Amino acid sequence: MEQKQKQKRTLIGPGEAAAMLDVSTEYLRRDRLRPEGPTIGYVKLPSGRVRYRASEIERVLAGCTVDAVEPEAKKSATYPTSTDPEWLRMQAQYDKVVAETEARVVAIQKSREAADALDPAAGGVQ
Repeated sequence: MEQKQKQKRTLIGPGEAAAMLDVSTEYLRRDRLRPEGPTIGYVKLPSGRVRYRASEIERVLAGCTVDAVEPEAKKSATYPTSTDPEWLRMQAQYDKVVAETEARVVAIQKSREAADALDPAAGGVQ
């Protein structure tokens, strides 16, 4: 009798499990029928009724938990600013790459124009 009481406390019905997980009972039913197996373990009683272990629901919820960042860690996080020397160095490097790329594009366009001027019939052929 005591074991049955304990089992009742650890097994919960699909409605309660769905409410705890914020999903529908239909979602739980579909999960049980997945060809590759359920993502949420369950118990099928001899009567055919389905129950979920409270520990299984807690496991699923624990897997969905996103840990909070400690306020001190947030304060210590540094973000580059326009006065930060490292940020200025990276920005200058980026500007240099952009300028070099633009110069290459202009050079390619000029060489294509020169080639088209020599052979107008080849214009547009790449």
